[in-house]
Amino acid sequence: MTNNFEIFGKSIKDPEKHKNGDFYDYIILDNNLLVLALADGVGSKNCDWLASQTACKLFIQFCKEQLVENYTSDDIRKICTQVDFEIAHHTEENCKGMLTVFSAIVWSPKNDSFHFINIGDTRIYKCSNGDLQQITEDQTKDVIMRDKSGKLLSSHGSTIVRTGVTNALGTGNAYIKVDINTLSFGEALILASDGFYNILPSFKSDMLQLIQTSEISREADKIFRLYVDYQNDDASILVLRRNDINPETKAKYQSVNDFDNIRANTPKHLLSFLLMDDLRFNIKNKNKEICIRILDVMSNNFFLPSATQLNELLNYCKISNFTDGQIYSRIVALIRNLKK
Repeated sequence: MTNNFEIFGKSIKDPEKHKNGDFYDYIILDNNLLVLALADGVGSKNCDWLASQTACKLFIQFCKEQLVENYTSDDIRKICTQVDFEIAHHTEENCKGMLTVFSAIVWSPKNDSFHFINIGDTRIYKCSNGDLQQITEDQTKDVIMRDKSGKLLSSHGSTIVRTGVTNALGTGNAYIKVDINTLSFGEALILASDGFYNILPSFKSDMLQLIQTSEISREADKIFRLYVDYQNDDASILVLRRNDINPETKAKYQSVNDFDNIRANTPKHLLSFLLMDDLRFNIKNKNKEICIRILDVMSNNFFLPSATQLNELLNYCKISNFTDGQIYSRIVALIRNLKK
């Protein structure tokens, strides 16, 4: 069985920049709290890369030092206030005035609820029941562009409008609001910088595909390879996904015969995990016909495990002394499908 949750992060810099202005970090504290943070340094200010890095590292450091298991929203707000103060009072001369937008999550795997913060235009999305919803609000406003004399700037007859952030860490008086939401079985959270969520209009469908796959890293690499051709900013995501299965769903699934009874209300990646566990059990017990049926369900419904998992299955067949040629060839066919 897989772990009860997984975390994945990836960040790539704007090809036109020397340093990546985005940064992310996460930690599992000794009290088992999970802390995830993602920041996007304000590019119009000095040292955007240092601002984002400082925000994430200090937030995690202060959480490690101060957060107890039964923490409150006020505890997180105080930590964010400390981070804001430290960035605002940075002493390195050429980096004074640096700013960053910021998102963070604090969650205990013992609970369904989590706390989150958003400052600026980084975003947090929640994936639930096959849908993706933004749970944060962008703190931005549209600004009409003018030249030094105050004259409106225009392009092809239209006034030029730019969107700017209205809140950031490093001002010394950042507006900090801590919210609460729920993260249930199989659901996921995505922290993203604007350089990632604004790249393509297919973002929503791409993220749903990412969350529903059994191997997030492989799918993320595919998406980033696609996005890089359209990238004009630093681009980053940080993903937290629950992989634990509702006990009621487990009780309803006793064999592959029960698959149709649970598929409508169970996230795709959890269905894949259930089928994999069932397949291992039947390989161990040398139930060829049931193994074939499970593999058919996987193939027909595109519930494809990762190549690593499938190769482990081949090895498990050998360990279990179940080297049936038909089973072996079907697993190899699934591996080939992953490469398409």
